[in-house]
Amino acid sequence: MDPSKPLLTTAEVLRDGICVIEVVGRLDSHTSGQAQDAFIDATHRHPRVLIDCSRTTFMSSAGLRAIILGHRAARDAGGKFAVCIPTPAVMETVQVAAIDKVITITPTIEQALAQLKSPQRSSRCKE
Repeated sequence: MDPSKPLLTTAEVLRDGICVIEVVGRLDSHTSGQAQDAFIDATHRHPRVLIDCSRTTFMSSAGLRAIILGHRAARDAGGKFAVCIPTPAVMETVQVAAIDKVITITPTIEQALAQLKSPQRSSRCKE
């Protein structure tokens, strides 16, 4: 691992009126605070937020917590929140923790965008 390279980067773009936050690298105890801040800040500025984990190489329980807190912030603001996780290793972490039962998790960006564009709130967005 290159010590000059950050463990995690996030980049925010608007796509079809939806705030998409790309999470690149490791989402773990060292980086989850940065990610959590980005997720929560986005929910304060945008009614629909999509977390793109297609380039996330690892996710720990601290990363799951960041996603859960981002989801709660969106819900509390009356918004919608979804996560795209196409990689099996990261998806396995989510499924073991069963957050895919509460938060909209999709394997593709297109599916997540469609969920966020739908006028109805997903039943999976309730806690």
